[in-house]
Amino acid sequence: MSVNLDALVQSMAQDGNLWLGQLQLPHAKRFLRNSVRKFYASYRPAYYHRRFSLYKMARFTVSGEPFLIELGGEFSGMGHRVGEDYIYENSFKRGFHGGAKSGPGHPFPGVPLWRVPYPEYTFWGGVARYTDPPYETFVQWWNNFVARQGPHLKTVVLKRLKQKYMAQILEYLYE
Repeated sequence: MSVNLDALVQSMAQDGNLWLGQLQLPHAKRFLRNSVRKFYASYRPAYYHRRFSLYKMARFTVSGEPFLIELGGEFSGMGHRVGEDYIYENSFKRGFHGGAKSGPGHPFPGVPLWRVPYPEYTFWGGVARYTDPPYETFVQWWNNFVARQGPHLKTVVLKRLKQKYMAQILEYLYE
């Protein structure tokens, strides 16, 4: 029986990507969850009503292709009154805890300002509180993880590939 080298390489690449993605997925989810927790914990006034939607700002895809991390408001499905993209850009990527960048009488369009007093929100207040954005924290933690653990995870995947495909590789080499 003849081994088709192209098909063998394709199968190995698909399996390798799938297995590597499966090993990376729990870490990516944990980094997202913890980066959002860190953001939420950095500012906690009593009247700040969160819907915890920043946890849903990512989609992770594990398949026969390289592990895919997509970040964006369209994944949240939260239906926030200002829109998912606004929450993604203003809070998740820029690190602001609320605030409106526009509206009737806004004194500094483009600058996120709080509305005051609670709960009437009839006047423009100060600049919304800013802390480290979850996006930057997530990306930093992910890049550090890939740099530290990437070689180890690839070694694990290579061992699995060797176990699964060694017989076919040897058959190809010695036909």
